[in-house]
Amino acid sequence: TWHIPEASKTAIIYFGGNAEDVALNIAPFTKKFPGLSLYLPNYRGYGGSTGCPTEKGLYADALTLFDSISGQYSHMTIIGRSLGTGVAAYLAGQRDIRSLILITPYDSMVDTAAHHYPFFPVSLLLKDRYDSIRHTQNITAKTLILVAEHDTIIPGERSSRLAEAFQTGQAHLELIENTDHNTISLAPRYQSILTGFISSK
Repeated sequence: TWHIPEASKTAIIYFGGNAEDVALNIAPFTKKFPGLSLYLPNYRGYGGSTGCPTEKGLYADALTLFDSISGQYSHMTIIGRSLGTGVAAYLAGQRDIRSLILITPYDSMVDTAAHHYPFFPVSLLLKDRYDSIRHTQNITAKTLILVAEHDTIIPGERSSRLAEAFQTGQAHLELIENTDHNTISLAPRYQSILTGFISSK
């Protein structure tokens, strides 16, 4: 886990996308979120971490990290992107978290895969299901969902279905125009929405 410490009672934990080198976010995150402590964990098998990145293992790692640092902070924001939204949603459903941000999220990996491969029995083939929609019933955090207008990897309908599963008024969905799955973070509006949400208490 990469840790950028600050003398702050507010911290961010960021769970990245599949095979994402989270270390590349250190410089931009430090600039975007000045004064906040940052934690960017590497998934098992990536970034020098050992092991295999299974769903069960990533969930366990997320809980271990949160429990080891939560006592130091009064406000924690959990951010997940793409694959990491499943880990973030699970963590938010298991622990008392004030703020949750899901970037290009899915309702479940099974339904997302079924969209791309409608003629395959993906529900039987996929071992790691990342059923984020199931965790929404236990999430109490205020939630921001960011969706790329032209996302061909995680269709907008999958993100919308996840947003609709939250309690009324709990989750706010923002569509970032003229972006796709990989370029959403480059949009100026993306950054303003993100920082505005994190700075609000």
